[in-house]
Amino acid sequence: MEDDENAGIDWAKIGITVLAGLVIVAIIGAAVLYLATGKLEFPSFAPSIQPQAAVNGYDVSLSWSPVSGASSYSIYRSQKAGDIGIAIAKNVTAAKYIDTPDTDGTYYYSVKYVVSGAEDGKTLQASATVGKKQLPALGPVTLVIANGAGVTGTRDVALSTLAANATSCRFWQDGAAKGEFTTSFQSQKITLAGADGNITVNAECRNAESGRAETANASASITLDTTAPSIEIISSSIPFNAENFTVKFRPSDAVSSTVNCTGVQNGIVYGYDPYKSGMNVEFDFAGIGSQAVNNVSIVCMDEVGNIAVSKNFTFTTPVENVTAPVRANVKYSPPQVTSRNIELTVYADDNASKCRFKNDDNAWSDWSGFVSARQPNEYQWTIGGQYGKRAVYIECANDTASVGIANVTIIYAQPGTF
Repeated sequence: MEDDENAGIDWAKIGITVLAGLVIVAIIGAAVLYLATGKLEFPSFAPSIQPQAAVNGYDVSLSWSPVSGASSYSIYRSQKAGDIGIAIAKNVTAAKYIDTPDTDGTYYYSVKYVVSGAEDGKTLQASATVGKKQLPALGPVTLVIANGAGVTGTRDVALSTLAANATSCRFWQDGAAKGEFTTSFQSQKITLAGADGNITVNAECRNAESGRAETANASASITLDTTAPSIEIISSSIPFNAENFTVKFRPSDAVSSTVNCTGVQNGIVYGYDPYKSGMNVEFDFAGIGSQAVNNVSIVCMDEVGNIAVSKNFTFTTPVENVTAPVRANVKYSPPQVTSRNIELTVYADDNASKCRFKNDDNAWSDWSGFVSARQPNEYQWTIGGQYGKRAVYIECANDTASVGIANVTIIYAQPGTF
């Protein structure tokens, strides 16, 4: 029954009629568009792009939603609303773009996408007003090298930079080319070049990523010291066959005003003491206990840790002195001191268990424990009397009897005397 009802319908004719209707609609739409704009264009069914514009001073950051199938985008700029203007960028592959107009004012941006080599799609506009008044004020720049250290022993140093409203900064050393701007300017590193000495590092920061940005500069200095101090041996006691061995030397450093030096005896490194660069120093070594042969050297270090080691000296303690029951010396300081507080190094026979001290002919101190004859035993002591030559006496004993007595002679001088 249904077949009979549809038997008289000409479906081909209806299809032609529908197609014709769509064409008429398209023509009517084109006519309306022509009357409104003066341009004869058929309506497009392609998706449109709505760009977003963000302003930072002179820079306009454009962004939009990516279009599926698009190979690239074209960016247009105009100074008149509704006018697509001129193309300022082609073949943009990312869904974002930064523009920096040459002059201040309000601009209108449109974006078209490219498919199969041809631009397509409607574009809606985004407006942006650029100019100095849109730019946040750039604050002063503060540059700090190596956390504020005045001297460094390494060429690679850290830079810390503060600059309010800065978008990027660049750095360079005096006499060198300027580096590239970086947005990670707060914490950077720079490699110092050239000879040891004072080096100035510069920073330039800006508040926009364009040539029209405001800039501000700062600089900071640091002293580079990569060279170890020198140790000049002035004299050494001869022959090397004695109970004591004296070395006179002069430590110096081209950068550091103070050099820390110590003595090394048979592999034992003693505490460092500071000396002015270029001053004469005298170390008096005493033979160690039952070790007849003593190897000694001088080690000096500047304030950043550069180390120098003198040549090695060997002296032999006479056999009759090897068994001396008690031996002592001021811990690798020169015989002249400017402080009453000194450090004594004491050696004694294996059977010693305690030691005591006194200044010149004054009363003995209380007993202090003695650890071992195979290593130096160190004691803090305060010398008495006026400036001049002073003697300190040391007695060591066991639980039943005295092992022996020794003494050291020290010249106590006013500060600045040597």
